[in-house]
Amino acid sequence: MTTRKEDEQARHALRSIPDDASRAVALIVMSDEKEKNGDRETAKAFLDEAVHLVESVPQLSSRSNVYNEIAGRYVAYGEGEKATDLASVNLETISTIRDEGIKASALASLSAVTRDITLSEPQKRLLSALLRAK
Repeated sequence: MTTRKEDEQARHALRSIPDDASRAVALIVMSDEKEKNGDRETAKAFLDEAVHLVESVPQLSSRSNVYNEIAGRYVAYGEGEKATDLASVNLETISTIRDEGIKASALASLSAVTRDITLSEPQKRLLSALLRAK
């Protein structure tokens, strides 16, 4: 529906998705379609909306995965500062994941994003601490 520029129907379909993580992923897909259609401002707005939505996702691994997807899009859209901020939030999220395998997977996914941004010294220290804990 977003591809066909039927935004009202797309919003209606989005509201029918019961799970916050799934709704956030749908917003990312909607963002991708807006970007393909040359509407970068709306694409970024969908990502911003997804960020707020995913904050309430209780499953930390799902939250981290969605954060990584959004941060990657921010990088692609030239929003390095937003990507860096989100990577920082995701580092904090990852640090609270208890399962070591899931934590390692989340860190690996985050590494794909962090190669395109500049982490602050506190972010680098947290990342280093998480990696040493492995």
